[in-house]
Amino acid sequence: MLLGDTAQRLAELVAAATPVETAIIHVGSASTSVNAPAITGINPSPVPGLDGNQLVTISGTGFIVNATVNWEHVTGEDGMTTLSSSGNSNTITASTNFGNQTASWQVQVVNPDGKQSNWWPFQVNASSTPKPDLVPENVSLSTTAVTAGGTMTVSLTMANQGQAAAGASTTRLRLNTSSSGTTKYDTSLGDLPTPSIPAGSSVQLSLSVTIPSGTSSGTYYVWAVADILSQVSQSNINNDYAVSLALTVSAGQTPVPTPISPGTNTDTGYQLNTTTPTMQWSGSGATTYELAISHYPYGTGNVVYDNASISGSATSLVIPGGTLQNGVKYRWDMQAPATARGGADGAVTCTSRYRHRRQ
Repeated sequence: MLLGDTAQRLAELVAAATPVETAIIHVGSASTSVNAPAITGINPSPVPGLDGNQLVTISGTGFIVNATVNWEHVTGEDGMTTLSSSGNSNTITASTNFGNQTASWQVQVVNPDGKQSNWWPFQVNASSTPKPDLVPENVSLSTTAVTAGGTMTVSLTMANQGQAAAGASTTRLRLNTSSSGTTKYDTSLGDLPTPSIPAGSSVQLSLSVTIPSGTSSGTYYVWAVADILSQVSQSNINNDYAVSLALTVSAGQTPVPTPISPGTNTDTGYQLNTTTPTMQWSGSGATTYELAISHYPYGTGNVVYDNASISGSATSLVIPGGTLQNGVKYRWDMQAPATARGGADGAVTCTSRYRHRRQ
């Protein structure tokens, strides 16, 4: 076709064309990520321990210049964030201070667009310079059951298994529901000042702690964490943790006994024909019950019988002969002290009244 004919044909097509919708596309620059970054390795691996910053190269895909690098112990402790110093889509470099101690770490890359990579685990190995190694052992509790808001004593041994003396440090006690690990987000029960410990020696530590009043009922564990403030340069921090045996925590609600007979909850003149009545009640969850009887006008100044060592599994009790007298009006009260060792907490009293008169 001749050039003139081509121009004419194009003009005809344009004139005959029906309206069409248009779309705009944008071709981004090479630095824009489409997929999330992914880490496949680091160098060196393992990382040698060093008291100072050292450079690490991270390999993978989808990296963007000026990406942020997150570092943390695999336990979630001591997290740090640094800015990558150089690199391309497959490698970036960043520096941080891991310390000269054996520990398990992990790293994550976050691109400027907010897309995050996987966490990549790696090992830091301490140098051969002699160092202390604090290891908590034998975490024991003064009780195996406690009510929220109650107190108990935690005892443990802090050993230095390293080749050099450990300076003074701080040991933290934590509460959680896991027997396999602890994190910085667990409830802190308090800190134990820990003295300097020579190599190959140990010290005994103990602390009275309070279970937070809002703690839910369940099975818990107390963890001891050595050198929580990183005051000691250790050869190994992976063994800074020790756990207790299971601890049962109740929510702090005192079991409420319900009197059944004899008597009523109002002074209606209820009468008995015996001076040795059988007191009956219902209830559950108590360790012990206390039953007290007072004569009119009732109260602590008129108590004629008080038994605070009734088994929590009991539901009845016969009042001994000689306790009650004919023609006297009495009231009996029951309470179930809280089960936390160390005293009751907000005990609840239930009352029935009756007037005793021999028929």
